[in-house]
Parts: sequence; C-alpha cells; structure tokens
Amino acid sequence: MNKEVEILKIGNIMPVLPIKGTRVYDTSQFRDKQTIMVVSDGGYLFDYYINILRSNCDDYNYLKTAKSIVGKPQTFRSSLVGNQPVDTLKGLSDGDPQIGQSYTINNSSWYTSKVEKIIDGCVIITKNSVYAIHNVSDVRDSKLRNIGI
Repeated sequence: MNKEVEILKIGNIMPVLPIKGTRVYDTSQFRDKQTIMVVSDGGYLFDYYINILRSNCDDYNYLKTAKSIVGKPQTFRSSLVGNQPVDTLKGLSDGDPQIGQSYTINNSSWYTSKVEKIIDGCVIITKNSVYAIHNVSDVRDSKLRNIGI
C-alpha cells in the first residue's frame, strides 16, 4: 500500500580518497570505518532521524556539518524547470525500501541509488547519501510502542 512520506537528506557518505600526489588509494581507510557527514542544524525532525541512525548503526564514524553542505533531496527534472529546492520531498511511497534496490516515490519520479543499509525501517543508506523516510503515523506508532501502549 502506498503511503504519503517525506524524504529528508540527513547525511552524505565521505568518499575514499587517493593518497595525496598519487593514484594509489590509502588502504588503511578500508580497515577503519567510513565517515558520514550528518546535518547539525536541521531542527527537531532531522535530529530525530540522526539519533536513530547513530544509536542503531555503529558501522560509521560521524561528523557534524551544515545542512547546506549535505544538500537537499531533489529531482533533476524539477531543477530544470526552475523550481527551488526544498528541505524535504513529499510524495507517495512506491513501496518499502529494500537492500540492493532503489527506493522510489511518486511512480519513480524520485529515486535513490541502490540501498545498502536500512536502519530501523526509516533511515536508508546508499553509496553516497543517507535519507530519512518520514511518515507521521509511523513516528506516532513508534513513540507509542516505546512508552508501552
């Protein structure tokens, strides 16, 4: 069943960089955790999903950064017609996220790259980005479960 969701871009995955002055990649980075730059100034809603990510996924190091650096979830087509990007995208989900598949909304008019991890059913990690899938009723149900109702 399709449900109305908001997509928030809450982080970026830092790329693995070559050693300065060479084309050789620093293999020591592969032993350590990759780093996610997470939004530090997004407000309550962003903080809520970043807390879910940080408390349920210790596979990464975390670095706080400005929301303007992380960017916004936007469609290529909307930027071509002059629409201004917004902090969240609203639409109907095309289904639940699945590892190895793109997550899409609005009949695939917006999509991610392949999902690599799903955290608590509402935060997805792709190759380069971290998104929160906000659904008001899911948040309400989660809060009620947490208090035992």
